[in-house]
Amino acid sequence: MELELTIGADVSTVKLPQTMTIADAAGLKSRLQEIIEVHPGRIIIDLDAVISADTAGLQLLTAFVTTATRNGSRVQWDNLSVPLYMAACQLNLEEQLQF
Repeated sequence: MELELTIGADVSTVKLPQTMTIADAAGLKSRLQEIIEVHPGRIIIDLDAVISADTAGLQLLTAFVTTATRNGSRVQWDNLSVPLYMAACQLNLEEQLQF
């Protein structure tokens, strides 16, 4: 499953794929960077489909949140998946990810 993007007037919604691992990181990084550059404003990240996340996937999300916030976007999480949340907790990333 690839990243799904829905563009609205004031809000962009991003539905992340089932896996957020090192194997997925390169492709996801370029898409997430594009979202920050092309669709500033409020960004809703839908995590409902995520069933697997590793350190590389969490690092990518952390960099996305940091960059988006720095650029004036507001990131909001929707349908927080248990596997992703548990992985973030194990690495103490809840604050950086703004869960």
